[in-house]
Amino acid sequence: MNFRSLSLIVLCHGIVAAAFSFVFLLEAFEIAFPLLSLEAQHPNFVATEYSKVACLFVAVAIGTFAAYEIFFFPSYLNKLSDEATRKKIR
Repeated sequence: MNFRSLSLIVLCHGIVAAAFSFVFLLEAFEIAFPLLSLEAQHPNFVATEYSKVACLFVAVAIGTFAAYEIFFFPSYLNKLSDEATRKKIR
């Protein structure tokens, strides 16, 4: 299996997830982009305190996942790739 291309895919997915998390963080503070906001996607959406808390929760959850994908997982896959290469050489 080619772990190097997989680690690049995971890294790119983490960057996109970080941007997605940032959108929810802005939405929790009532800053909205026209095409990405919840109001644009759901016309009958009403922002309440509960929806702000939910947006903060989603932003933190996706942000944690994105940080894991950006900083930890690609280096782990590269390490596995190096170990697999060494086993093939022996």
